[in-house]
Amino acid sequence: ILSKNISYNYTPENGGGEDSEEPDTLYALFVKSDAFVSNQDASSKVSAKVIKAANPLLLKGKKVTLKCSALKKKARKLTFKKLVKIVRKGKGKMTYKLAKVSRPRYKKYFRINAKTGKLTIKKGLKKGTYKIRIKVTAAGNTKYKARTKTVTCKIKIK
Repeated sequence: ILSKNISYNYTPENGGGEDSEEPDTLYALFVKSDAFVSNQDASSKVSAKVIKAANPLLLKGKKVTLKCSALKKKARKLTFKKLVKIVRKGKGKMTYKLAKVSRPRYKKYFRINAKTGKLTIKKGLKKGTYKIRIKVTAAGNTKYKARTKTVTCKIKIK
């Protein structure tokens, strides 16, 4: 709680301002008081909470088409960029998880690498269109909060 007769001043870490994309981070707080106790300046410990900005993570699913003959012989691997358009990259470490497959009994044919986002489609998957949901989490950092987004991708096997 800010009190009367005490001046508070802070300096943002990066200069901040309205045009800055980065949020102002409170790193120094100077307190000057007019209070006196036994002819000595009063001092107190001050703590401040830094409010983190929202993580800018924004994704859009794509449609991928694969030939059934390719899946008869061996598994196929698709990079995350082939499945999803990254509109705005998230801040912090990214993790990936397969949330849902439109045909639940075929979920066993799909695997996703939690660190890279690479999707593996096992051999033997039947012809058809599969919608998969991938849960992507950006862990955030000192300036940004964590954020989780779910993106839907279509995979057509013909």
